[in-house]
Amino acid sequence: MSTKDGIISLIIILLIILVIIFGVRSATNSGRATAAENMSATFAELIRSDGYATALPACKGVGTTDFEAMTNCINEIKAPHDLSALFKESDYLNYDETHTVAGYIAIQNAKGDKTFESANFTLIQNNVEVATGCETPGTIAPGYACKFALSQRCNPGDNLEIKYSGTRVFLKTC
Repeated sequence: MSTKDGIISLIIILLIILVIIFGVRSATNSGRATAAENMSATFAELIRSDGYATALPACKGVGTTDFEAMTNCINEIKAPHDLSALFKESDYLNYDETHTVAGYIAIQNAKGDKTFESANFTLIQNNVEVATGCETPGTIAPGYACKFALSQRCNPGDNLEIKYSGTRVFLKTC
């Protein structure tokens, strides 16, 4: 065997080793890509089923391959700004001084999967804080309501605002 044949054999062995290495890396990356597709499909389904797709603008139309849109949606969910899209009015009875009927307003944690602390809610009537904390102590889990007693009538044009740690969650104009 000549030096030339030895060099060619060494080159062939190196090429075979490189083909094996790149083949293994390709298979590994293919598996990771499949896992990423499955995870993103699960994430998109979770966004839709928890109601974020309709409640938050950044989560509308999140697809399984648009990772930038998924990141924006996650940031929107985590952001502590206006939470009013997550709550809806579940019951309301205005205060009636003629029949001494106590009024109340209840809002439901209707969309998303966040849990809120009852003590952090505040009822504001016409820009004046009138109550702190829901009537029921503890947490307001998804599907549950926060209720406030109304000690004065809400007249036409008045507003009832409910905030959570200073962030608006509900606004009603009487």
